[in-house]
Amino acid sequence: MKRIIQSLKYINIAFVFCWAVYLLSSCDAGQGDAAPGNAQNGQGGSLARFTVVNNYLYTVGNEDLSVFDISTPTTPQPGRRIQLDWGVETIFPFQDKLLIGSTTGVYAFDISQPANPEYLDRLQHVRRCDPVVAQGKYAYVTLRGGGECGGASNQLDVIDISDIRNLKLMNSYTMESPYGLGVDGNLLFVCDGSAGLKVLDNSDPLNLKQIKQFTNINAYDVIPLNGLLLLIGEDGLFQYRYNNSNSEMTLISSIPVVR
Repeated sequence: MKRIIQSLKYINIAFVFCWAVYLLSSCDAGQGDAAPGNAQNGQGGSLARFTVVNNYLYTVGNEDLSVFDISTPTTPQPGRRIQLDWGVETIFPFQDKLLIGSTTGVYAFDISQPANPEYLDRLQHVRRCDPVVAQGKYAYVTLRGGGECGGASNQLDVIDISDIRNLKLMNSYTMESPYGLGVDGNLLFVCDGSAGLKVLDNSDPLNLKQIKQFTNINAYDVIPLNGLLLLIGEDGLFQYRYNNSNSEMTLISSIPVVR
């Protein structure tokens, strides 16, 4: 019961955290891998179960993807509900696509017609907990085993998404107990649970190299945003400054979890 209460605290903090980042990032459209057409994208963490792209809200349940028209925010209109396999966990917007992580694989959907997501492909894997992020030609997926996630192996997978209708696993890296992750330029941030926050050199996505590890942080999820890293962990919400050229990180603020 104590663990459930703590988890609810993390969820509440993460919700406020993601919504605040959405409000900030929606003022700065069209950067990086944002969707075309001056898209206004909410930028949540890799563990998010909803995302906003332009005038549409996309949410995932345990076995479905739902679409809402929010062009009039006071009266959102429900749209399509797309049935997926059981075990859907996370959703990540990428260009005019959605990447959806489940306990058995990664789905890719096209949202160039926002009200009607089109299924493109699915890369299956053994049963694991599975958040996903993407940048350029590659997506990055953490697979965590144990407990309700199934199995025992823990790893970081790199997926080639250059042909989005033909997802390909390119490489895997051993982790200890990975949760969320985030990518910005040459830096890939991986929350490896009690092993802390790991910072990887992403200049060659098929040959990732760890350059830093912060073992004093029990990290769950991150949002890297133009030199500002927001991190949710066991002890609360943290805000860091980071330098993409030398991977230096400086803590600038924190909100502790009340135990």
